[in-house]
Amino acid sequence: MRIIFANANPYSDQAIAVQTSKGNHYGFAYRDEASEDVFLNMLRERDDCALDLLVCLWTETREVDQPCMRMKKKLMALHLANGDMLLLLKGEPGLICRDLKRLF
Repeated sequence: MRIIFANANPYSDQAIAVQTSKGNHYGFAYRDEASEDVFLNMLRERDDCALDLLVCLWTETREVDQPCMRMKKKLMALHLANGDMLLLLKGEPGLICRDLKRLF
């Protein structure tokens, strides 16, 4: 997945990008709970809710890490298979992937 986060909305806490099981790529700048819901509703409208990969960049630190707990819970509720979705995370040394269900 090719993702460009270079200039994420400076007023957002996180920039999140996903790859769906259908091979589509979507992303959004997380500002508040309403922005989560707009993003998740867009996935529902497109019938593209099963996710394979998620990358979250925290705007303040510019580091790749997991999204907030509320968003993780909403992703789990979005589709049964999303517990197996991989998240790109900080690791030692470098980046690692973990499935969403292991992060609870």
